[in-house]
Amino acid sequence: MGRQTLAGIGFSVLLLVPVAHAAEPAAPGTPAPPSAPAGPRYSFSPVEGGALKLDTQTGQVSF
Repeated sequence: MGRQTLAGIGFSVLLLVPVAHAAEPAAPGTPAPPSAPAGPRYSFSPVEGGALKLDTQTGQVSF
């Protein structure tokens, strides 16, 4: 192989490294991006004297 061929291969590898790195999945400790909730945000349940409201995103309960 000539000197120009090796230089061309080295340059090609340098161009591919950022592309390959960008295609890697996120690290296991990285939080996932927020996604749409699976169901409704609030859940209501009838109780004696009114209704109980549960916020399914925060877990907060209201009466």
